[in-house]
Amino acid sequence: MDEFKTLEESVKQAKDKEALRSVYRELVTRFPFLYGYWLKAIQVSDDPGSTWEEALSKCQSLELWVEYLKSPYGSSVAAAKKAVDIFGCHFQGHHVYDIYLSRIGPAERKEVIREVLEIPLYHHANYMKLAQQLDADKEDYFKSLSLNVTKSIKEIWQFESHIKRFYFHPQELEKSELDAWKSYLSYMEKTGSHKQIKTLYRRCITATALYPEFWLLYIRYLLRSSEESDKNELLNIFKLAMHHVPQNTMIRETYALKLELEGQFEEARNLLTQCSIDSLVAFDIRNNIELMQIQNAVYEIEYIAQTKSLHRVNHIKQSPPVIEELFKSEKIDPVILMPLYSEGLCPDLVQYTHRLKSAGNIREFLIVDSQLG
Repeated sequence: MDEFKTLEESVKQAKDKEALRSVYRELVTRFPFLYGYWLKAIQVSDDPGSTWEEALSKCQSLELWVEYLKSPYGSSVAAAKKAVDIFGCHFQGHHVYDIYLSRIGPAERKEVIREVLEIPLYHHANYMKLAQQLDADKEDYFKSLSLNVTKSIKEIWQFESHIKRFYFHPQELEKSELDAWKSYLSYMEKTGSHKQIKTLYRRCITATALYPEFWLLYIRYLLRSSEESDKNELLNIFKLAMHHVPQNTMIRETYALKLELEGQFEEARNLLTQCSIDSLVAFDIRNNIELMQIQNAVYEIEYIAQTKSLHRVNHIKQSPPVIEELFKSEKIDPVILMPLYSEGLCPDLVQYTHRLKSAGNIREFLIVDSQLG
């Protein structure tokens, strides 16, 4: 990072705008979450509008969006509304709400303020005052609502106050900071809405972009989601994660598994060839059970049995507790596990035949039962 700062200073002194533009381009390409350098890149760009568009698509920074809304390119109501859609559950979301409220009419403003009152924001008290001024007849209702929201704000502040760096920087974070993020995410997953959880994860991976474990936490959360909109988010997160921590094979392997489950075998194979064989052999399928839930782990094993992917089959044979857990799961159709049986990976044939018979899978039951004599 220091080499870039030195280069930037030397270019500034030389007043070479083209060279400066090149430096900023190199920086934001390598570190797309550096919102400050996106702002500098925009200042020297020949096409600021296009650079703004690229910056906002690659760096979901509240600070960057606020600057965008202050610029001629983000002066519309629609731009402010989009910012609210993205950062409406951000603890510091008042920055975009204030701009949005200043651009809409009285009737709509009143409705938005009512909605904002239900969100635990740092400036909640300010919106409470506005609501009481606009709708004095509902003062008791607002006070009752405020009690619950204020309680959440106090709880959230316990986490916010322990995190000092919410922005991206290549320098390492203190362990206490990483622990604070983990605690904060755990709390939000238990108490927050889906939108609040996603907002916090986005904030987290911005600050912890060079730490694979946080990317994997967000990937795990998105994999569990059933919302259609999260499919594109997941794809984007996989790509961002591989850009920021390209050396981490766990992220690539998880992405490859996801592609396999969707039938994109060629794309998955290309990803896996970028990983070392040693890493593939060491890939523990138990991580897939945690990341993608047990059903997806079954699909992974079924694919292995069908394709005879030796490095994976050999590894699974070394993980009998995992196979046993899969066979015991009441949520899985036992017929799905037939490829495992045919590969000799069934830990308890008697139990398996009982499950097949109970599920009414008579043909499969007879196949396995005949092997028992």
